Amino acid sequence: MSMPVTVDRGYVNLLSHLRQATSTLSFETIQAAICHYLVHHPTTQPTPTPLTASVAASPLWHPLMLNTALALDSTFGNAAQLKWTGLAKEKRGLFDGSASGEFARWTRGVLAGTKGGDVLMSLVVSGGLLKGLGELESLKKAQPLAREVEEMVVLAFAEVTGSSSPAQTDLWASEFKKKEADENSRMDLALLLAANYFTYVSTDSLSALKLLLTLLCLEKVQETFQNGSFLHGAPLSVSTSATGIVSLSPESPLWTNVDAVFSSASFSCIGPLCKLLSRIIALLSDTSMRIKRRKDTWDLLFNIANALYSMASRVEKDWRANLFAGVQHEEQIDPKICELTEKMWTILKTQFFSVLMLQQAVLDVIMFLHSPSTSSSRSFSVSPASRLAETILQTLYLLSFVIASFGGVTVGQGNNADNGRGFPELRKTFYVAIDVLSADAHASEVFVRGLIRAVDSNRGRSSHIPLGHPLMIAERAFVLACVEQFVPVLSDVCIEEDVLPLCEPHLGDPSHRETFESAHSVMLSIFAAHAEKGAVSVHNVDVKGKGVDRREGFVGLDLSRRLVPGYIKLLLQNAEEGKLTTPQFRLAYAALVRSASTGRSPRFPTISSSSSYAKRSDWRWGTNEDLSREPSGNQALAWLCVEELTNAIAARCTSKQEANPARDDRNTAERMRLSLALISLVSNVGLALLPRLLQEVQRVIDGQAGVRRRRVLIESVFEEIMERVGDGEKEYVMRWWYTCARNWDVEQEYRDEGAAMTAAVHHV
Repeated sequence: MSMPVTVDRGYVNLLSHLRQATSTLSFETIQAAICHYLVHHPTTQPTPTPLTASVAASPLWHPLMLNTALALDSTFGNAAQLKWTGLAKEKRGLFDGSASGEFARWTRGVLAGTKGGDVLMSLVVSGGLLKGLGELESLKKAQPLAREVEEMVVLAFAEVTGSSSPAQTDLWASEFKKKEADENSRMDLALLLAANYFTYVSTDSLSALKLLLTLLCLEKVQETFQNGSFLHGAPLSVSTSATGIVSLSPESPLWTNVDAVFSSASFSCIGPLCKLLSRIIALLSDTSMRIKRRKDTWDLLFNIANALYSMASRVEKDWRANLFAGVQHEEQIDPKICELTEKMWTILKTQFFSVLMLQQAVLDVIMFLHSPSTSSSRSFSVSPASRLAETILQTLYLLSFVIASFGGVTVGQGNNADNGRGFPELRKTFYVAIDVLSADAHASEVFVRGLIRAVDSNRGRSSHIPLGHPLMIAERAFVLACVEQFVPVLSDVCIEEDVLPLCEPHLGDPSHRETFESAHSVMLSIFAAHAEKGAVSVHNVDVKGKGVDRREGFVGLDLSRRLVPGYIKLLLQNAEEGKLTTPQFRLAYAALVRSASTGRSPRFPTISSSSSYAKRSDWRWGTNEDLSREPSGNQALAWLCVEELTNAIAARCTSKQEANPARDDRNTAERMRLSLALISLVSNVGLALLPRLLQEVQRVIDGQAGVRRRRVLIESVFEEIMERVGDGEKEYVMRWWYTCARNWDVEQEYRDEGAAMTAAVHHV
């Protein structure tokens, strides 16, 4: 007598629903049932193969959409995790098989259910299993099983892309295939799925498809953002009301363009797509040892960089002509289009993130990739790495209006690190590209000149846009940040004729803090670079092999010396409240004095104002008359800085005679700021000027009537001596300090720290 067979009605009901084109059950219910019966298959089905085959062949998923495919692969991934968890908890006897062995048989049973069916469904099933395996920490060592699954994923993807290729499609068979539109086509869907699955695929398995994947991913990224043309046509349909509210015509193509990009399947997968492409770029560089492959890699990198530049160029062109570019607050936008503008900015920022991710991958490669062999005249041409870095920086410049929404390229470092804006990936890409390009001084100067002329030409081309327009501010802030980094490799001619005219309009305009501070940073960079040049000794070797100092004067210091008088005037004007902060002012004035006192006096001074820029500038340029005071050469120029500062302090003291309390408070604050700047100079002058400077410091402190403010000045002097004064000047400064400390009645308070410092000086 045969035993009755128990039938699981839930399993039978699931199979019946899978055979229908539509189902009365919700997708989530079917998804949960599939996961349950994959893990706990009925006794009549000892393996998950039949159920997998039914799922893969079900008409419920046709035509297969991206969201459906991702939901199905998560079903198989969850089933894999649940199956392993259940097997790991089971108690096993002495002769029972291991949990890993049984799990491997289950996995192979699932994969067997996809054989002979649709390869796209095979990709979904194997990809879901691969994701499930990749997220199981206890199965990290199960390399043979993972390798089997990832090979199935790679083969399924290769078969889909191969069968979908027009060159390989059978003409008769194509008559019976339903054509799917846009991103839901088989190849597009396979690529989007692969972007999610190939994160878990090993490098060895991925190598066979690296070239195909590169071309497909780059093409899909361009297609996702419509090659940067999704803002096209907006300028003609955007208008501003009498109250300044920006509105959009209902017939504008911007509605359909933005919705098409935002709702596309590829837009939701742009992150995995760019990650996959970045990984392929790194993989190609690892296999580029042979010259031919190396050249192909460079060509590919240029194609990627140029494609990103092309997209950014189209977006920037349409944005410049768009009234949205002038919007600074949400109140300026018509409430009816707020949702559209949010989507538009989401697309712009997503494009920027995609560009940044791929640029990082390109820069990581060119840092270690040898240039391809060229002709014997390669020394006269720009290196491929420099050209790529230049293209990357130009692309970032075009997207500077997006960067400005994050606070600019320099935000998030230094004192601004805690404000929550900016992000390290942007700074890394920006500075690495500059490092690569700055290795070629000639290419760097050509790039800087071109960048400055581009921002000037944009100003002329958009004459209706004022200098304080958000777009202009964003562009100039980016250019100033770039120029600051390139100053050490720029010639004096470039600095004088291109850089200074760029900075001058912003040096006295604190209404836009980013350009204001960036312009002063460029000026400090100029002084710092020339100070470093002046400190360099150029030694040659004579016929006897002995070192000979060949210096005839300064190394490129003439320009910085001529800038000092004019910049003194600007800095003192910016000591007022609301302009440079006290730390910024102290840093700037100290850098100015340090640059002015660098090196020794030139044999033939050439201090003149014959430059064409000097003639048309409002600056007070230095002349020989300015440098004729007291000591000669650099000491005169450094003392000029000190003297102008002490005069400004004295002017704030005498102005208190006016019966104006508000002005008196402002003068007191400015005098305090100037006095702290004077103290900062103690560590930035040599022994020749130090005694006179210390006398001025003592006079300022003695003349300070306020007890609290005087206390701050004394503490600042002690801090400057202890932390910043060099060993050569410290002994003299300490003697001066002990004398003044007794007069100020603070000797006992600072005795221990001062004694330790004195002992250290004598030990040296």
